[in-house]
Amino acid sequence: MKKKPNKKQKAKALKAKALNAKALSKSGGGSHNIEDEGVKLLFVGTYTKKRSPTAAKTWNRRAGYSARATGISVTAKPPLGARDIRWADHIFVMEEKHKKRFEENFARFAKHKKIHVLNVADEFKFMDPELVSIFENAVLSIVEAEE
Repeated sequence: MKKKPNKKQKAKALKAKALNAKALSKSGGGSHNIEDEGVKLLFVGTYTKKRSPTAAKTWNRRAGYSARATGISVTAKPPLGARDIRWADHIFVMEEKHKKRFEENFARFAKHKKIHVLNVADEFKFMDPELVSIFENAVLSIVEAEE
């Protein structure tokens, strides 16, 4: 018979749920309606704090696109997972080191997917206008070339 959680366990579960919701909101991720997803873009940074959430937020504003942000680090919120990789039509990493770690840890999930390196240094703040412009131009040219 399963025990009922005590107050401490309930509080811990609520806190974890709130942190996950906050991370998904910041990352531009979250649940998506499949009919409305359009072209699915996955952006991978290190910790999901500045670059990848900026990219996801930028592209989630566009009609016909759905974007998620994840981090390659195990401490990222949210961390990259096989589900994200399978979901994505296009995968973008910020730096070459991210591609290398991606290939070392997730190659089996991305056998038929191309990983695009955007070469965006970690020197921008979240939603920096220059960073938004970089993501709009670089990603659009890659997506259009592959469609």
